Amino acid sequence: MHGNVWEWCQDDWRENYEEIKKSKKQQNQEYKAMRGGSWCNHLDYCRSAYRSNFGRRVFRTFDFGFRVVCGAGRTL
Repeated sequence: MHGNVWEWCQDDWRENYEEIKKSKKQQNQEYKAMRGGSWCNHLDYCRSAYRSNFGRRVFRTFDFGFRVVCGAGRTL
C-alpha cells in the first residue's frame, strides 16, 4: 500500500541505519521514522523503502497515520 498516508514506524529515526546493528540505544527519541509517502507528496516518496525524519511523536497532520493489518485466513 503506497500513497495513502505516511506510515508511523516504531523505530527511531537514524541518519544511518547501519549504526543500529552496533548501537544498544533504547527506542525513545523524539523523532520516529515515517515511511511510504502520502497522496499529497511527490511520487519519489511513495515507496516502502523511503524513510523520513519529520515524524515527531507529538506532531499531527492530515497525511500521517498507520495501516491496519489483518492476517488472511488459510485457503486451499
